Formats: sequence, C-alpha cells, structure tokens
Amino acid sequence: MSKKNKFSGLLGQEENTAKGLKKKEEVLEKLSVNTGIQEPVKKAKKTKATFELDSDLHKKLKMFAAQHDKKMVEVVESALKEYFSSQNNEE
Repeated sequence: MSKKNKFSGLLGQEENTAKGLKKKEEVLEKLSVNTGIQEPVKKAKKTKATFELDSDLHKKLKMFAAQHDKKMVEVVESALKEYFSSQNNEE
C-alpha cells in the first residue's frame, strides 16, 4: 500500500506547520516522488465474465489456486491461453 493510499482519509484536512497551515494534499504530493527506478504498472484491460462451473471443477480450481498461491482468475486465464495456443497449433 502506498503512502498516498494510507493517508487518503486525511485529504482535505489541514496541518499546522512552522510556516502555517498546509493542506494534506500538498504534504502527500511531496511524499510521492518518482525516483525513475519505479515504472508505472500497465494493467491489461479486463472484462468481467459471469458463468456457471461444475461444482467439482470449481472446488478443484479453488484448491489448485490456493496450493499455488494464485488467484482463481489467474489460473483460468493461464489455462485458457494455453488451450487457445494449442488449438491454433493444431490448425
């Protein structure tokens, strides 16, 4: 969690400083310095999908994800990518 997120509840409040009152936003902006080492995270565009799975398959998916310290959606995405890749190779 970034420092900015930790203190987001304080936004809009003022703080007494030696130079007078400062808004929390000004303080937080100074905390968020990009050193050049950090690179912005580019998230892939996601679309929500809702569907029903066989109960046993869902349990297996949930167990597999937990055992491999992954989210269920990561396992499903990986499996689908592998499946589609193998289908393209057969054609």
